[in-house]
Amino acid sequence: TNKMSSASGTLISTVRICRSIKIRWKLAIPAVACALAGSYIGTRLSLLTDEKILRYVLIVVLPVVAFFVLRKNSLVSEKAKRLDEKKEMAVSWISAFLIGIYDGFYGPGTGTFYLLILTGIAHLNVHQASAMTKILNLTSNLVALINFLLNGTAYYGLGMAAAVFCIAGNYIGSG
Repeated sequence: TNKMSSASGTLISTVRICRSIKIRWKLAIPAVACALAGSYIGTRLSLLTDEKILRYVLIVVLPVVAFFVLRKNSLVSEKAKRLDEKKEMAVSWISAFLIGIYDGFYGPGTGTFYLLILTGIAHLNVHQASAMTKILNLTSNLVALINFLLNGTAYYGLGMAAAVFCIAGNYIGSG
């Protein structure tokens, strides 16, 4: 149900950001494939995990996500020297796969994690990292949404209502 809203909102902000930023497709397309594979694995793991265990995971993961979300601006730096292309690709692709697993399994904070890794470790500038973050987050959201829909685990009414507000928020925020 959550993926219905997050995928629709992320689609809107991805389109808006990608219209204004030149995308480095040589870096992005393989990262999309990695995020796709990771999200599929994460979603399958989520579907196989007992609901009680998922609740305990929430108790542990939610404070960690909150820490990174609240500290995001102090962890992103524009002053880092650019990595060589192969290292940049390795960091981007591996992080897309691992964060894709996280997004398929749980999800909140995914965009923050992508942005932190892409700026802090891969040393992309904030604009490139933001565009890449949107593309990867959209990919992992759509894969998870399709998996959850195919497995009958979504409440359509609630998901569609949340999607309307998520679209509005993402449209405003990406502008």
